[in-house]
Amino acid sequence: MAVLVYLTSGLRGVTAFVLLLGLSLLVSYQSVGQVTSTGLTCNCNEYIYLNEPGSQQVHKFKVESNGNLTEILVGGNPWYPGNYPASELPSPHGLGTDINGRLYIGETGVGGSFIRQFSTNGTITPTSTFNLYVDDTNQNTFSIGNTFYINANGGPKAYDLCTGQLIGQVCLNSSDGVPVTGQNLWGLTYNAKTEMVYASARGRGPGVSAAGNVWAFTKAQLEAALANGTCINPIIKEGPSATINVGEKFTPNSDGGVFGVVGDNQKNIYVVKSAIDGGTFSYILKYDAQGGFITQSQPSNITGAGSQGIGIIWSEDTNKLYMSNLTGDPTQDCISAFDANTLAYTGTAVPNPASGTGGSKALAIIKECCPSPAVVNIDQTFCGNNLNQQIFLQELLKCEGIIGEGSWSADPDNVGLAYDECSKSIKLTSTNACGKFILKNVGGTCGDFTINVNVSNVLVTAAVITGDQTVCANQGDPTPITVVSPATTPTNGPITLQWQKSTTSCTDGFTDIVGATGASYDPPAISQTTYYRIVATAKGICSTGTCSENSNCVTVTASIPPPINCYPTSVVKN
Repeated sequence: MAVLVYLTSGLRGVTAFVLLLGLSLLVSYQSVGQVTSTGLTCNCNEYIYLNEPGSQQVHKFKVESNGNLTEILVGGNPWYPGNYPASELPSPHGLGTDINGRLYIGETGVGGSFIRQFSTNGTITPTSTFNLYVDDTNQNTFSIGNTFYINANGGPKAYDLCTGQLIGQVCLNSSDGVPVTGQNLWGLTYNAKTEMVYASARGRGPGVSAAGNVWAFTKAQLEAALANGTCINPIIKEGPSATINVGEKFTPNSDGGVFGVVGDNQKNIYVVKSAIDGGTFSYILKYDAQGGFITQSQPSNITGAGSQGIGIIWSEDTNKLYMSNLTGDPTQDCISAFDANTLAYTGTAVPNPASGTGGSKALAIIKECCPSPAVVNIDQTFCGNNLNQQIFLQELLKCEGIIGEGSWSADPDNVGLAYDECSKSIKLTSTNACGKFILKNVGGTCGDFTINVNVSNVLVTAAVITGDQTVCANQGDPTPITVVSPATTPTNGPITLQWQKSTTSCTDGFTDIVGATGASYDPPAISQTTYYRIVATAKGICSTGTCSENSNCVTVTASIPPPINCYPTSVVKN
């Protein structure tokens, strides 16, 4: 199954967005028929994005196979503002993304500001087109489908990405079981491969009961808490001392605060302990899926003058951790790299500039893909009743990551398909939906390409058959099994039939009966009980896939009479 990983970590939190590019993650379709691609190849690579609030810039780096980072410049300038005359981000904070590869960055790190939307090539969307205003200071985000989660005091808030409307807020409890309202939450991540959400609390001091807390909970718990207001307890709490033993579910009770948090595909948890709020060194803590402490990196001020490590992301391709550092000290790292297994420091991923004007904060990592060849056709056939389920077109491409370039359009002759331009998603409004969607790009990193996605929905009503009977094994001739209610499809298109049999059960072990494709079937003599059914198959109109439905099962029981003992071993004589 293809995997798309988005992980971000910022000044006021950490964000992760990891997507399985399979049809079962964000939406659950009743059934999926054949998916046919005429040679689509996705050439993918991870890229890291980095906010630098002091310079009003956002940087982009390519993750090389050895884990090194190479900066991607636009017109000789950082990724943003790139070729723009000036930055529209007075102090960029927070980095999140969505299923279509668009990035979301806060204009500032204080409440009462806009979240701005970007494409992967650095184009900023005007506020007249995308308008998401937040009143919270914590701007670390992730999204699931079209729901945008942003960290806030008390727990993540959820917004509709297209309308900008607040949906609700998730309640997090502190270590004493009291909601953390008014306390400084920091980290926020989501790993969609494991469907785990991670959060952390920064501040320490009197009355800050959530200090050093880390939360780990499932997507289902997230959605339940959003829907019914239940509060989620932390999995890791601040411990009684500065020392943690292996297996303990504590963060150190010492100077400094807990900042970035992220989880890998084994559900290990990585937490940044930073001296931003006091102390001398920054280091990374590693915990298992149950919150038990495993190990930590060597405390060092290499990772920040004043040890100002802050955000953290995990690279699936290199299995490295990248930690951003708040300092601009040119003798310290801008981004530090660590081995995710051992937490060994592997060196400077990005140095601070000699001018001392650095100071990195939010991080994001996205796997971006370019398609080849230049023209590709993809057929997607949905089976069953999938009415009004949201289907993201990006999912249908089946790439290892996101194709972020190009623009989607809907064919004007589409039938039974509603296209939403904002979310780049479709909904089937008819069980015989039929149409085409086009992703077209000119220039850019990927060059010119056109991807045609042909979509059909096929609803097949299964046939009903009759003919349950009992016959003598190896002797009796079963009567024919007949169709009493034929299979149908709303399109009234052709339906092919195939009889099958099994000697296992009515649910397992079926194989095709060669040549049995008519409306009835006359079984031969049988030596053991045999089960029969008929499979009805119909094709899509706009796509080449097929959908099938099985009939009910008919049982022909082979009766074996008990043997007659003609030679008794003893005779009783009066």
